[in-house]
Amino acid sequence: MSERRGVTAAAAAAEIAWRELARRRLEPYGEYVYPWWTPAPVHQLMCAELEGVYEYIASGGERGTGSLIIEIPPQHGKTTVVSRIFPSWLLGKRPDSRVLLTAYVADLAQDNSRAVRAIVEGERFGAVFGERSRVVEPVRLSDDAAARASWELAAPHRGGVVAVGVGGG
Repeated sequence: MSERRGVTAAAAAAEIAWRELARRRLEPYGEYVYPWWTPAPVHQLMCAELEGVYEYIASGGERGTGSLIIEIPPQHGKTTVVSRIFPSWLLGKRPDSRVLLTAYVADLAQDNSRAVRAIVEGERFGAVFGERSRVVEPVRLSDDAAARASWELAAPHRGGVVAVGVGGG
């Protein structure tokens, strides 16, 4: 067993496998970018359903789930999964996508936009979809992506996020 900089070959292989799984599946991606997040069965179901939404987007509406309503009580992780983990995963997989984050007030939508941006800027996202990943064109923020409500990915990608409240703003 050879070690380089304190990392075993087995540990390196396990990390690469986890990153690949995170690139392919939403739930492992959420666990990877948010190490503190432990998905409960309701989160596993949301992730599975959101993968169907991704399939709909990726297939141009040919397959998958075209619309999804999630009705569970407050404080059960809807925002974490639907408005933070899923949009960042979608942008990693389809970096030319435009994501619209809406909420009942602009501040909440902007908070979610900021959280998605923080994920995209993060080291773990970079390991799955960015500079430290095996993707051909790494996904990263544009240099002028400091705005809270609207921001873009760096070229050659055309995707980004817009956040608005129901009442505007």
